[in-house]
Order: sequence, then structure tokens, then C-alpha cells
Amino acid sequence: MAASLALTNAFGMPPAQDGIIEMDLSFSNKPFEHTSGLGTHLQHLATEAGHHPDYIEKTLHDFFNIQIYANIYIGSDKQEFPLIFDTGSSWLWVGTDLCANCANPKKFDWEDSTTFTQMSPAVSQLAYGKGLVLGYDARDQVCLTKNSTVGNGCMENYHFKAVVYQEELGGLAGAGLVGLSPSSQMMDSQLFVPTLYEQGAIKQNLFSMYIDQTSVSKIQIGGYDVEKYGTDPLKWYDLVSPLFWQLHFGNVTMGDHSYTPSTNTLIADSGTSLNMMPEQDFLAIKNMFFSNSTCWTMANTLTACDCTEEEHAAVPDINFQMGGDTFTMPRDLWYERAKNGQCVIKFMHSPGKSMWILGLNFFSNYYTVFDYEHQRIGFTKSKMFGRAASKSFIDWATSGSTLLNMASSLTSGPNAWIIIAAASVSILLFVVYYSLIKNGSK
Repeated sequence: MAASLALTNAFGMPPAQDGIIEMDLSFSNKPFEHTSGLGTHLQHLATEAGHHPDYIEKTLHDFFNIQIYANIYIGSDKQEFPLIFDTGSSWLWVGTDLCANCANPKKFDWEDSTTFTQMSPAVSQLAYGKGLVLGYDARDQVCLTKNSTVGNGCMENYHFKAVVYQEELGGLAGAGLVGLSPSSQMMDSQLFVPTLYEQGAIKQNLFSMYIDQTSVSKIQIGGYDVEKYGTDPLKWYDLVSPLFWQLHFGNVTMGDHSYTPSTNTLIADSGTSLNMMPEQDFLAIKNMFFSNSTCWTMANTLTACDCTEEEHAAVPDINFQMGGDTFTMPRDLWYERAKNGQCVIKFMHSPGKSMWILGLNFFSNYYTVFDYEHQRIGFTKSKMFGRAASKSFIDWATSGSTLLNMASSLTSGPNAWIIIAAASVSILLFVVYYSLIKNGSK
């Protein structure tokens, strides 16, 4: 196994052990092919990406705005895998047919690929909190689409982990991860987008994300399209650290209230489902608006409060400053009212930690460009800005039966039980993860 490094990220976890990823409320992929309702929506995954003159665009599956993944093709025979796109980690890894306990049924068979090379005689470890994978260092062809060719969407001899063992990661929606961090995080990983660029497979050394909570999300690799997905010109912000997509930010305002956060640093991370902040910032914001409300911590560790429609409507948006510009989290992105009359504060939080994290529910309002060449991020308001999600996990999160009803109400057919089983594992992982970050990580 690879030795752990002493360097830690904002949550006490070694970034060398693949950075930040949240695992919650997610489902395995393959059973959806046989379901009705939700399965029809997920058929977007089967639609091939388009080769735009300036970039390659892929459809991202966005399940309840808590995990995003898309198909990637590995091997000379272009075996297809739904992989989670995570800007907080650096490795690409995929489960193999030697991995009996990998949760997703899609598994890489290296014997079918004539371009596969095993680089290491022994397995090494990637750790994600209490979860981990073990795999061999390997090289093979990796393609963005089924129709891609070398020099146009495909790269040769790409270094990745061929995973043979997985532990406590059953909540992942995909068959593995595509790490999209701005550096290798001192783990000898080969950066995905920069390698595509170096091999001439894409035109620019960057990618962009458009998260659509009402329809279909997209990722553009090798370019961006503000006219199509944004409302204003991009504004660029330089990274303050190469470990993560990490930026400085400033004062926070909420209506007539003003608050100075405990930190001036945030991370933009597509692998985190909901925005996250240090415990003391969460408590300060909670006490500003809900000190007279009846609130409690739910099983998934989110905070819920009793609230009427009028009380919910009185809660303001959150605004924060970055580079002299104001960014907004509309109220329902951070305080959402469920059908049962409960309201949920959609901030994850942890004591003793030192950064804010902008998760997927932030990206749904801002079209975002991640620029490797200049080590910066570009933001513009998304054309989805301020729109309510067509589906939300909040109604299920506030119900007594948690995710089992959520899964069963969205599925039918012979394989629905697989989705329900995955849901029960996922809620346990959600609770375990919070236990981990609250007690620190080794």
C-alpha cells in the first residue's frame, strides 16, 4: 500500500489520498436501464456526446443534484463506464472484473483490451475518508466518446488505477471516478484534462460545467460556451493553492445581516453534494434566523426546522464577496421547505475545520470554467440561475422512511430491489461520513 502523507486538507483528510468527495443519497447505475420513470430520464447517459468545433460535450447525469457522472470509454475496445466527475480528487479509477465487492456492475476487463499495460506487480491504495479502493497502476487508451479517435477525444497510455477491491464506497453512483483537481495532489496521478490537451485530443487545457436541476447537465471538455450556458461575460479568479480549486472570498451578507466568516478560503468541488462550512459559521448563520424556531438534527445530520410558508419566505438569500464581486446562493439552495412543512438548512458543517466548500447546489446557479493553463476559475451566472429544482431529495430526507421510499417510488421492474439496496447503503454511508469528519480522520 502507498504510504500516507502528513499533509491534510480542510477536513483533516490527506489530499494525497484523493482529496474531497462526499458520498450520500446515491444509487448504482445499471439497474436504471430496466426501470420506468426515472429510467427514461437516465437514458440521456446512453446518448453519445457531441464533437463541437471548439470542445467535446458530454451529458452529465445529475441525480437530485447530489452526484454527477458520465460515460467514459477505456481500452482498445472502448469499454463503457459511468464515472463520477470529481473536481476535488486527482485519480481516474475504475472497478475491474477482479473486484467482487465493487458496487457497480460495470467492470473493466483488461484481457479484452490489446492496449492495456499493468505497471505495478502489487496493489496500492486510494483512501476516501473511511472508504478505500485497492488497485494496480495501469495504462490504457481512454476516450471521451465511443466515436473518439486518438488525437480527437482519445488519449493513449493513460495512467489510472485498475481497482480490484472496494470498501465502504457502495454509495457511489458510478463505476469509478474521474479526478479533475488542478494538480496531482502529490500522488503521482496523471491529470485527466491536461493529458488530453498534451496529446492533442482537445483544443484548450480546461473544462466547464453546466448543472441543470430541471433537465440535463453538461460538461464541455477542452472549451466553454458562455453564450449557450451563461448570462454575462466570464469573470476569472486565480487559485490560491494548486491542491484544490481553491479561492479567496470575503464578507457574507443575508438581508440586513452581515457576517465575517471564520475563514477567507473556499473550494469549488463537484464531488461535494451540498455546500459545506466550518461549524462555527454554520451556528452563527443558524442563530441569526432560527434562534426562535424549533430545530433538530436529522438522521442524515442535516438540520431541519418547523416553518410556515411565511417564515420560509422571510429567510433571505446568502451573498458573499469574491474578488470584489458578489455571488448569491438563492434561499432555496440553502434553506428549502419540504411538503410536510419542515424546512432544511442545506449546509453540511464540521467542527474545527477551516474552509467553505461550494458543492453541486452552487454550480446549478453559476456556469463554471476550470482553467488548468492559467490556474484559475471563471464564473458567470448560469441560465438556470434562481430556478427551483424539478426534483429534490428534501421531501424524502424529511420523511420517516428516508431513502427506501425514495427509491421504491422512483423505480419498478425486476431490478428495482438493487436500487433500494443501494439506497439503504447510501444513507448509512452519509451518516458514517459525518461521523468521520466530526471525529477527525487518520
